[in-house]
Amino acid sequence: DLQPARATAPRAEVASDAFELVVIARGSELWLHLDGFRTNEPVTGAAVEVDGPTGTLKAGEVTPGVYSVGAPFLAEPGNYDLAVTVQSRGAVDLLATTLRIPSGPGPKPPLRDVAQRFPDGSLFVAKASQQILALRTQFTEHG
Repeated sequence: DLQPARATAPRAEVASDAFELVVIARGSELWLHLDGFRTNEPVTGAAVEVDGPTGTLKAGEVTPGVYSVGAPFLAEPGNYDLAVTVQSRGAVDLLATTLRIPSGPGPKPPLRDVAQRFPDGSLFVAKASQQILALRTQFTEHG
């Protein structure tokens, strides 16, 4: 059974001897999922700071092992080098990764009316649109 494709949020992963980190861009926020490398258990109560293009940002814990921080630079596409400092249970680690924010599909072209109305009140609808709309063509003569 095929499922429709879903867009995935931009993400980056990095690991050290102590921690595993997944950084996810969600709108204008970075979400940091932090686990212990050996145990794969969420790291709770950590001090987490992100050094990025706008300076050092302090992340707050949202749920156990998940930290969040506002990152307005995510609005622009590009490659962002991030250095994440984690302090937890006597361990201090620096995790460096690059987060890629892809370009969007660009601006949508303006919608155009597929039908054209003539001065006499008649309406022209292209053949493809007629088929999609299940319209039938009717010819009339003016005398």
